[in-house]
Amino acid sequence: MQARAAAPTSPDDLVALALRATSSALHFGLSHRTRLTFDGVEREGNCVEYAELFASIVNREQGRGNVRAWVVRSDAAILGETSKNPAWKDHDWVLVVARTSEGTRRLYVDPTLYDMGLGWDISRAVLGDVRTP
Repeated sequence: MQARAAAPTSPDDLVALALRATSSALHFGLSHRTRLTFDGVEREGNCVEYAELFASIVNREQGRGNVRAWVVRSDAAILGETSKNPAWKDHDWVLVVARTSEGTRRLYVDPTLYDMGLGWDISRAVLGDVRTP
């Protein structure tokens, strides 16, 4: 029998857990229809699927309710230019808000870029106010 891993004890641990799980479930690709059902079998995913799965994992595993994740769709720009290719005109990523004894932290997480080996923290690339619902 396999023991269940210990529950994450911090927002950073929770983000790491959700990134690993999302990366294990998906590999990047655009040659499929977007599906928001995940059955545990590794498959192709786009940024919408990466963001939805990651946010679902965070919201399911977050424990006492002090962490919440929201999928954000924003314009995608590379070096200040928006792509003319419709597949790259916008991009989904995740805003994670953690309320701790030290205050509120906002984490700007891109699970798609993480899976590509480019890191997950996109805080320097986010321009403007990102509001939660």
